[in-house]
Amino acid sequence: MKYPEQLAPLEPVYMKTVPHDIMSGKAFQYIREQSSYKLYSVAWDQKDGKGQQASHYTKEGDWVWPAKISNPREWINISPKVPPARSIAWTAGLDSKSIDRFYLGKNQLLLQQVFGRPDKTQGEWWGYANMNITSGGGEKYQEVWFGFANGVVQEVRLGK
Repeated sequence: MKYPEQLAPLEPVYMKTVPHDIMSGKAFQYIREQSSYKLYSVAWDQKDGKGQQASHYTKEGDWVWPAKISNPREWINISPKVPPARSIAWTAGLDSKSIDRFYLGKNQLLLQQVFGRPDKTQGEWWGYANMNITSGGGEKYQEVWFGFANGVVQEVRLGK
């Protein structure tokens, strides 16, 4: 596990959304330190005390959940490896390099190598989300679906 500077880069790969603090209505606060990190809430006073733990006798200070890390070398920003084909700005319907034409006739193993595991599957269809695809007419798409027969791409569909 690599520990980030902020929690936001964890979305949506590692968690659907960053947890919300019921006291502030915003995301929990997070501080990465030398060999630990703190997750904290602004608590009753609703003031950000920068992770200074509240005293048991007052309503001032933050609610803090500290964690010690056994391997400080893991304090590297998270940058999940994005499969190469998912980081490309694709075209559709233009030429042989367009996503809807380039992968026709290609096998499932190649698709898995360049796109990674599919986000969704439906029968013999594999779907990938968060794509950057622009048609010849300028229409934007964020999903691509590959339809297979005998392990080979037979059809490509785009979705918004």
